Amino acid sequence: MVSFHGSALLAATKVTVVTICREPLAVTLRFLSWHRALGADEIHLYLDDPNDPVLPLVANTDWVKVTRCDDAFWQSLGLTPETEFARRQVAALTFGYRAVTDGWVAILDADELFHFSGQSFHDVLAPQPTGVRAVRVPTAEHVESGPDVEDGLVHFRLPMSKAAASTVYGAAARLFRPTEGLIGHRVGKSLTRAGLKIRRMRPHWAAMGKERDITDRFLGPDEGAFLLHMIQSDYAGWRAKLAWRLNSSGGLFHRVKAELQGVLALPESEVEGALATLFATLYCMDRATLQGLAAERRHLALPVDLFSVAGRYFPQAALA
Repeated sequence: MVSFHGSALLAATKVTVVTICREPLAVTLRFLSWHRALGADEIHLYLDDPNDPVLPLVANTDWVKVTRCDDAFWQSLGLTPETEFARRQVAALTFGYRAVTDGWVAILDADELFHFSGQSFHDVLAPQPTGVRAVRVPTAEHVESGPDVEDGLVHFRLPMSKAAASTVYGAAARLFRPTEGLIGHRVGKSLTRAGLKIRRMRPHWAAMGKERDITDRFLGPDEGAFLLHMIQSDYAGWRAKLAWRLNSSGGLFHRVKAELQGVLALPESEVEGALATLFATLYCMDRATLQGLAAERRHLALPVDLFSVAGRYFPQAALA
């Protein structure tokens, strides 16, 4: 991955990345490093774990600004650590957006990476007319490669029609059709000009006045722009968060939730095996699925090492 960050970009188009996160250390460092390499001037981390293990690693990094989301922080926003995460997320992102006074603000989750096919934040944002308040980039959802797909590439699926989902996923298509062939969100994330008088910053876009969604321009595959959603990387991580996702208001589409709840109702001896099978169906891709996605032009493959970039900015970290 090419690094675009440099002093020439700082004066032209300032970009601040804002996230609230509670992720494994390697995921957080990947997020920081990836967006710094794209030219982010600052990255504001709102740490939902006030003692997050990333703290000592960024203590002397001037481009990472940390806010520990402790009791005092949540109380300042009229909330508590026990408030539903969706509400706390919106409150923190709104606070974070308003704290930035110039340039552009990128609102993301820590498992999401903007990708502009060789371009930097500056390349993408500097040409935007002054009337463009926000730019949205659509989702490319990561899928794990099966043992018959060992090509050294990182694979993603793109939103698709119900007909395409039926073709690609066959008997499992009922789990994919209602959400345009993805398991996570398909609407992407936004880059928004700082200083707008927004009502609130939602996870995907800002709301201002009577406008529920401020999106003046979409950038997508035709422009080489993607939001790489690293939705799941392994069964163990997914399994550890399963209870949270089932209880989350936006964590999973209801048809997938129903499928999971049916598996969890099986005899105890059958649950783990059935969950592993369902995980493979939802998040993994064998060669036949890859070929189906490619035939429908709903496939993206990138020759990148998603974790190696972190070593350039945090060489002291032992990455998993």
